[in-house]
Amino acid sequence: MKGPFASPGRLREGRRGAVAVLTLDRAGTGNALGASLVAELDAALGRLARDRSVRAVVLTGAGGAFASGPAPAHCLAALKADPRLLRRAAPSAAEMRGSRRLAQLRDVSAFPKPLVAAVAGAAEGDGWALALACDLVVAERGARFSMPELETGTLPSTGGLGSLVRRAGLGGVAGRGAGAPAL
Repeated sequence: MKGPFASPGRLREGRRGAVAVLTLDRAGTGNALGASLVAELDAALGRLARDRSVRAVVLTGAGGAFASGPAPAHCLAALKADPRLLRRAAPSAAEMRGSRRLAQLRDVSAFPKPLVAAVAGAAEGDGWALALACDLVVAERGARFSMPELETGTLPSTGGLGSLVRRAGLGGVAGRGAGAPAL
């Protein structure tokens, strides 16, 4: 895929006994969840779901970040340069591929084994939604959770807000609109 939503994938796999460790590793991008990386993650989770020697999976990020949406700086720049991207009546082929990518992210919550998000650094946008789709989120001191989509007046498309309300309750989310500090 070309354009602001394109990205190469990079997923490292490791094992610690019966625990598989998946590390998102896209240096310099905040581990942006582009289509290729999400496809790699989807394939790895499918393989690990069938592997009887795996009892749990830890999902983490390299380089001081957990994960973010698809190249967030590029996406925000593209939206600011051409706000019509938000108002298209018919989705383009690239947007349809993006919809499949988002469906793959939502499928993470159906993983049949314990899935733990180990968050160090930033979990932004789709990265936050990915963490919330896991069974347990363990965050180091200083981890930061945010939804930069709100800055453009859009809602996160991966269900991040709904997942956050289910986890934190409405009281834990109230008042956290655009301009609110990151958690």
